[in-house]
Amino acid sequence: MYLDILGLVEVEVRGSGDNLRNYLRHEYSAFEVDDPTDRIPDVVIHLVEDVSSEERSVHVRGPVAYDDDGVFLHHNLPGEVEYNAFRIDFDVIGHDTCKVTCDPSFNPHFFAIIVDYLIHIHLLQHDATYCHSSAFEYDGNVIVCPAWRHVGKTNLLLSFLEEDITYIADDWCVLHKDGKVSALPKRLNLLYYNFCRYPSLLENTPDEFESLVRFINRAESGEIDLNKDVIDTLTDQARMRLSPHDLFDGVLEQKQSVDYLFLLRRNSSKDSRVTRQQLSPEAFPYRKHSILEFEQSYFHMAYQVHKAQTGSVNHYLENTKQRTIEILESVADETPEMFELTAPSQQSSKEIKNLIQETISDDE
Repeated sequence: MYLDILGLVEVEVRGSGDNLRNYLRHEYSAFEVDDPTDRIPDVVIHLVEDVSSEERSVHVRGPVAYDDDGVFLHHNLPGEVEYNAFRIDFDVIGHDTCKVTCDPSFNPHFFAIIVDYLIHIHLLQHDATYCHSSAFEYDGNVIVCPAWRHVGKTNLLLSFLEEDITYIADDWCVLHKDGKVSALPKRLNLLYYNFCRYPSLLENTPDEFESLVRFINRAESGEIDLNKDVIDTLTDQARMRLSPHDLFDGVLEQKQSVDYLFLLRRNSSKDSRVTRQQLSPEAFPYRKHSILEFEQSYFHMAYQVHKAQTGSVNHYLENTKQRTIEILESVADETPEMFELTAPSQQSSKEIKNLIQETISDDE
């Protein structure tokens, strides 16, 4: 399996592991190629059996541990006997092909998240960075909405479904130093409240999933007698990944200049208004990088543990923060309009949408 990400980063997957391959294929189908270039791939992932254990390893924190073979990431819960390992050769990132190994029984969702991290790290060599955001083209304007998790970026994107938009991103897009954005048309990870807010989404799901959502609706209304703990468990598990090609009329194919950047922020007060203010170009790179660093915190931790255990320092990784900041500073310089939108909850998507439309209308 071979992925060519935007003609900038190439990833090869070797070995057998159908679950991981299929999951990655669904996520990155737009970038899978049958005939790879003559370039040496930036990342080679070997799917080989690699199982450690609580007894043979030292658990650091979260999904990070190390054993006699080095640092590894795992998805297993504390107390589980075995750890399915994903190991990254931190020493060669940025200097040579990054060779990683992954146990075929590794969690597919976490596997794809690690692949995202590896792609981002190599994109920095091409003056590009991942951006945790929703993004879309509306009324001839390219709009990027960076946000922390649980702020409502997916609900905002869905609120524009009826507006004939071009999809760019739901979770990650790529920002380039020249102020342009590229799409990463991965599947949208839609949660129960997304389907409640926009019931038409259920038309794109299997009948069994639609029945589950309707069942939870009836339980929440009291029509079906279930205790709150059971309902909470069901609502947490009622999620589905859908392709943007099934939901939107179009997906951005070529990188485009960003016209508007709206940084989404959730406040903790009881004020129900959605407010808008200018976003400082000087502050934006650091605020955006903080979001990125938080989303990738497990990988930074794994690298720190690697340094502590081996004494080996990768100067390319040491400088990734500065590289990212410089790219984002250039993005801020190139973006005509930048605002900060503050909302009381992730359910404020329609109010945020109205404010975005109002902002664009005022400029016209």
